[in-house]
Amino acid sequence: MFDQGQVTAAIETILAAGLPQEHTVVRNPRRNESAGKAYRGWVGIYRGDEAYEPLAVGGASPWRLIARPVVEVQRASMESAAAAEDLLEDSKVAVMTLLMADRKLGGTVGTTLGYEVAYEVNVEDDKWWHRAMITVICEART
Repeated sequence: MFDQGQVTAAIETILAAGLPQEHTVVRNPRRNESAGKAYRGWVGIYRGDEAYEPLAVGGASPWRLIARPVVEVQRASMESAAAAEDLLEDSKVAVMTLLMADRKLGGTVGTTLGYEVAYEVNVEDDKWWHRAMITVICEART
């Protein structure tokens, strides 16, 4: 069977090794709800949905699995919303570049089929705090 924990561990290894040291990279943490942790870059890696489809009619196996782990990238700024957005985009591009360089995510999936990115904007006192939720769409056979 498929173990998505191995996928999130591989993503953590890829990002921790490749992102600038200022970023905090954590696997399955409590979701960061503090702008203070996002100033230098905060990255959380989570398991996501899984969908299984049979590859053969009437057969017990193999199965095609689509897994959707999520990488949450956060950045914050006290300057302006635009500065927070620029910082977030820099970090998002760095994360996406590393993920796209290893489409098998350390050999834990057959391939990466694509990515989806959703954004959130928060304001906490005079701090702008932005998030990018990157869903990695992966395929594997079980």
